[in-house]
Amino acid sequence: MRAARCPGMCPERERCERQGQARLHRLEVATGAAVKEWRRPAAGSEAAAPDQLRPPDVLLRTVRHLVARVVPRAEPRAGVGAEPGDEVGAWAGVGAEPGDEVGAAPGDEVGAWAGVGAEPRAGVGAEPGDEVGAWTGAEPRAGVGAEPGDEVGTWAGVRDEPGDEVGAWVKAAAEPGAGVLPEPWPLVHDFVMDRLRSVRQDMVSQRLGGRPAATILEHSLRFLLCGQLWLGRPPPSPRPRHSQPGSVEAQVRECFSRLLAAYSQGRDVYENQAEFQALALLYDLDSDQALHHALQLPSHIKDSPEMRTALGINRALTEGNYVRCLRAVRSLPFVESCAVYRHIASLQHRLLRAFSHGYSCCNCRYPLQALAEILAVDTGDTAADLCRRHGQQVNGDSVCFQKSSYVEPDPDIQPAPELLELVTIKQRGRTRSSIIQGCKMPSINR
Repeated sequence: MRAARCPGMCPERERCERQGQARLHRLEVATGAAVKEWRRPAAGSEAAAPDQLRPPDVLLRTVRHLVARVVPRAEPRAGVGAEPGDEVGAWAGVGAEPGDEVGAAPGDEVGAWAGVGAEPRAGVGAEPGDEVGAWTGAEPRAGVGAEPGDEVGTWAGVRDEPGDEVGAWVKAAAEPGAGVLPEPWPLVHDFVMDRLRSVRQDMVSQRLGGRPAATILEHSLRFLLCGQLWLGRPPPSPRPRHSQPGSVEAQVRECFSRLLAAYSQGRDVYENQAEFQALALLYDLDSDQALHHALQLPSHIKDSPEMRTALGINRALTEGNYVRCLRAVRSLPFVESCAVYRHIASLQHRLLRAFSHGYSCCNCRYPLQALAEILAVDTGDTAADLCRRHGQQVNGDSVCFQKSSYVEPDPDIQPAPELLELVTIKQRGRTRSSIIQGCKMPSINR
């Protein structure tokens, strides 16, 4: 493992350079902490210096900061109070054990927020070297007008302390209530995706493995899988061509590859292994390679509820039972639905092609409402639109299937917005941050 000695979320040289060029992101100014950017390595360049690489504990702190402090800024109530289930709660169910890298350890730059209630130092005190500083509550050092719930709070105008990494470079005035209005999700999404990519870049440079690497990759995957659905731009259907370098699909595949490799090394027990093995199988639905990997897993993983569901969907698809396949897909929890979403249109195409051949008769009428249930859509109008796109004739509340008129739809046409709503409704009011941290979502019985 290459030595890494950068003490903060952003190397000092990069922070000063971007500050001097006025290139600090507005989310970095708002949260009071610069985070290292992802940069493409130059051809023939030397390996990163140790003071430019963040060690494992700093990488984990960076992920915590992005998930618990930046992602919530796109929520309607970003950072206003700590409610039950709020995203600033327990970090993916990890307790604060002594020496736990994920928990709240002494000297934690983000403060003791992991599952901590109203502790005296719950991220409030501005200690020397405290990267995030006094951002909560109205403390005596609360700089400029720190009101309860004021997210910017003490950051504006805070005096430089010895070793304070951020110091007084935040020049924005902290108006009462500043930072309460949510940021646009596209802005937050692009920023977090870039910074998580930078975290993984440092992780790979150090050949980091084990639990720290698994934690980073698991949170990256939940963010990448769900982020596009929250953008309202569903991922494109899988194509035979290779994904473009740097695309979301390429990043998802890289994360899955490294995470599954981390699971297979050593003797550590990973509590989320069954979940992510199932997500990998659902993401590459109908892939012989993915199915072969899943069948080689230990029995205790294959027999988990998540893997049994994923293997059942693969089996139904292999048998051509698209009705059972779509019914199972419709009942999946939120994150699993995000992973399999890009395959839903293909499953619907296959089902309608089978129906156009099996029910091809000029005197046969199939009820649209029954077809909507089978196609995993909510309304007969959506089912009628899908039938028309496949060249089938819709008459009133029924469809007349004709084999001769069946057409394959244009693969570049985006799925109907109603299909996206079928997934987003499964979020059930949970915050984006809590889902990325690993909030368990129940299955949907529909």
